[in-house]
Amino acid sequence: MGSFVRSVTVRLRRHGQSATLQDAFHSATLVAAGCPVEEETLPDYRPCDFYPVHVGLLFNGRYRVLAKLGYGGGSTVWFCRDQLVRRYVAVKVCSIRLSDDGRRDLRPRWEWKAYSRLSGMTTDNKGAQHVRQILDRFTIGTANGVQHQCFVYEVAAVNLQQLERTYPNQKLPFAMAKDVLRAVLHALDFLHTEAGIVHTDIKKDNIFFPATEACVAQFAKALHRQRPVARYDENSNRLIYQSVHFTDLLKGSELSLQEPLLGDLGEAQVLWDEQASFPPSVVGPEPFRSPESIFGMPWGCAVDTWMLGHLAVSMASHQFLLDARKTGGRWSTTKHVRQMVALMGPPPPEYAGSRTVHPKIWEELLGSAKLRKYDAKTMDARMGVIPDVWMQDDLVGFLHRIFKWRPGERASAAELLRHRFLQAG
Repeated sequence: MGSFVRSVTVRLRRHGQSATLQDAFHSATLVAAGCPVEEETLPDYRPCDFYPVHVGLLFNGRYRVLAKLGYGGGSTVWFCRDQLVRRYVAVKVCSIRLSDDGRRDLRPRWEWKAYSRLSGMTTDNKGAQHVRQILDRFTIGTANGVQHQCFVYEVAAVNLQQLERTYPNQKLPFAMAKDVLRAVLHALDFLHTEAGIVHTDIKKDNIFFPATEACVAQFAKALHRQRPVARYDENSNRLIYQSVHFTDLLKGSELSLQEPLLGDLGEAQVLWDEQASFPPSVVGPEPFRSPESIFGMPWGCAVDTWMLGHLAVSMASHQFLLDARKTGGRWSTTKHVRQMVALMGPPPPEYAGSRTVHPKIWEELLGSAKLRKYDAKTMDARMGVIPDVWMQDDLVGFLHRIFKWRPGERASAAELLRHRFLQAG
């Protein structure tokens, strides 16, 4: 059977009334029923966790759904027309994913706390311009009364990972890469020093490049000429749409982008009053977790700068600096710690009581002559083939200011902005 089995077009209703699911069904090009798409491919996917959005739906009496922009374990994102002020926006519809013990996903609540902190702030800090802000927030309920949080943003044409794919060797030009790192560090300086927010999820997917109005209008025009592609799930009576990307729809056209923004505050944590750190907990994606998170120590803003170091390495080499994946892709904490020791030398005494690492492993880590501190040459080898231009500007010196066992010994975002690596060029 071919991948596409039905292609029918009808005119959707306009002027205030949401198109029905039946309208959306007939306006879509449907893929074969037995081929899971998008969020359905996630390992812990449950239809009931996601709001059943369809093209033509009217959110909050205001935002008309035109296309799907993306998805993740915690949300789907939709390209919409704001009918009140006549502009295009992106609407993130959060899922209600439950943990194994039945507790609801707290990320929408964390995100709202962070944006609530930001909304009342006035500042001259340049970094505020590099944090993605929300335009609106609302909730939308299902027939059984479940409420989904929704956040409205300016439309981003691409994230950093998508942008890299448009360049030769999937790497940004060096000067542009440094501009991205500067923008993220400015954002972190603002979040840490003025907003009291720790992002905790610094990665390429969360660095966004807003499109100019002209670029968004061009995208909307191209979208109008295409039918949405979706799979109909008969069991849950919903359409699962395939995402539409600026880089695909406008292929051959030059994307007109604005300056990068650090976004997605779904993992962000807010520091209150004189609070300087959070109690021990696991923070961040596995490859980018800091020593204090792995070893069960209090943590704070320094987890973000640790992740920024990994971002720089990834942009330069497309490799993880610390790669502790085992056969089958599972992550090994023990292997991760071994690599940290090889990178930074033995951990300080206060880490020795951690329950994370077995005492026998400690013996091996502290006694092995093979695990020595990396010098510049061996760090370069660990990073893979780094373009000469990165090395000439002292990338390794920049990273040595970041990769420290003790959070207090790591350079702050403001200090990293003053480093020779980012000052050069």
